[in-house]
Parts: sequence; C-alpha cells; structure tokens
Amino acid sequence: MVFSGEWRSFSELSDRVPIIRCTGLTKRYCVPGWRMGFLVLYGQAGVFDEVKRGLRNWCSIFLMPNTITQQSLQAIMTQPDEPARLKDMMAKIGQYIERLTTDLNTIKGLRCGRAEAAMYLPFSCDLSLYDFKDIEELVLLIYKEENVKVFPGSLFGERDSSFCRMVVCTYTE
Repeated sequence: MVFSGEWRSFSELSDRVPIIRCTGLTKRYCVPGWRMGFLVLYGQAGVFDEVKRGLRNWCSIFLMPNTITQQSLQAIMTQPDEPARLKDMMAKIGQYIERLTTDLNTIKGLRCGRAEAAMYLPFSCDLSLYDFKDIEELVLLIYKEENVKVFPGSLFGERDSSFCRMVVCTYTE
C-alpha cells in the first residue's frame, strides 16, 4: 500500500533471501474486517516446503472468512482495471489523510501522527484542556455528534490514555 511514490515488488529486492509477502482485501478494497488475504512466497525451490506445511495447518484453524467474502473473492480479484483502480484509490486516500492530519493538528490539544501505508490515523488529545474525564468519553462524544468512529488506544494495548485511532477508508469528496 503506497499513498504516493512508486510501489516495488518484494521479488525485486533479492533472488537469494526468501521473502514472504502478505496482503489482503482490507487495504486493497477498503473493507476493514473482511479477514481475507493471501501470501506470496519468493525463494528458491524447496526453501519454503516446511513453511507451506505449517501455513496450511495454521490457516485451516484460524482463517475463517465469512461466506459473502469468500463468494466475492473471484469477482474482486478479476477486475480488469485493478492496477489503475488501486493506484487511484491510494492517491485519493493519501490526499484525504494529508488533509485530515493538517486539519486535526489545528485543533488545540490534538496532536496527530502521520499515517504511512495504514488505514487509520493515530492522534492524541490533551484532556486537561477539555472537560472530559477520560479518552473513552471523548470517543463516544465524537461518535454521537459527528458519526465518526474513533477507537481508544487501550483497545490496541496502548498504555497512553490520551491516544486514539481513527479509521480513514474514505475519500475527500
């Protein structure tokens, strides 16, 4: 996932070092939560034999995408304009994230990080400047008043009680 610049295949990086590339529908098609992905293994013949066996065992237990996702996969993956669509979508999301980052950083007490190759935008809030008892109260207010889903960092193991993540799978329009 590249918002700007040129994407390079991992296979271009080395012909001697084995590489495992992992990707999925979430980022390519802006469908968070679909949990459908795939691996591409780059390496000399036989280097991944044991890894493949382990991956098959693991995937049969842990990866269980829903029926709608499974049935959609063939139609999704065979779109003729896929490379152009993906490049256009990444450019638009990159512009949106840039605009959102700039706008959030103008709000007193908010500090917004920079998203690179992610569908979420991290930010923190200095709660001492506002009348919120905790970040969860702010998150609920943003959802009630603006219908924007923001998730407190505690959901991701973040110990900083002022940290949040905002999903940004949309365009500027």
